[in-house]
Amino acid sequence: NTIITPCLGLFPSSDHLVGTSYLAGPEYMIFQDEYNQYKGHQKNIISPANKVLITFGGSDPFNITIQSLKAIRLIDDRKLEVAVIIGTNFSRELNQSIREVTKEDNHHWNLIEAPSSLAKWIHWCDVAISATGLTKYELALLGTPGIFLSIDEMHVDMNEAFESVKTGLHLGVYDKVSIEQLKTSLEQLLKDLTKRTQMSLNGMALVDFQGVDRILNLLSEVN
Repeated sequence: NTIITPCLGLFPSSDHLVGTSYLAGPEYMIFQDEYNQYKGHQKNIISPANKVLITFGGSDPFNITIQSLKAIRLIDDRKLEVAVIIGTNFSRELNQSIREVTKEDNHHWNLIEAPSSLAKWIHWCDVAISATGLTKYELALLGTPGIFLSIDEMHVDMNEAFESVKTGLHLGVYDKVSIEQLKTSLEQLLKDLTKRTQMSLNGMALVDFQGVDRILNLLSEVN
């Protein structure tokens, strides 16, 4: 038996599991096939940057999408292109709120409903605003800098090891981050070509497209 945990962080030992091997680390991360089309591509880090992706999972129970949209609306020195992912299980109320907030035309809003993959949009954007789940590894794979908001303190702790790699900015728990703080962080990152370039390189150095091959090779050795 083999236990695979393809994330950064501290994991329990499997020494007590007789006959079980344990593979831990982002080198074993497996990505959807849709990401393979970008294999070998270098992220195009541009200045000025104006394409922003907002993605908070399939349900976003804490309405962090709205928090992000309100922060972007405060940016008034440029017109941004904003792709907003609307998850399959977003509530009707959240869906309506998103459409209400994006009625203003100070930015170009593109509402993406329940995409089967984020690959296209992660490749498209200059910066993503995201939760601290597995999406951060997809961003890292394609060299896309991120601004991350955790849903609670437990996720802050779980994200500590990933944060040290510096593929983006982790602002903390969402309800302790003001809309003004989020707006300022995004503005500064969009303007900082050097920081975004380094974040992109850090991400692509962390994960690659070889996770499946590594796992299969190791399993073949065991068998």
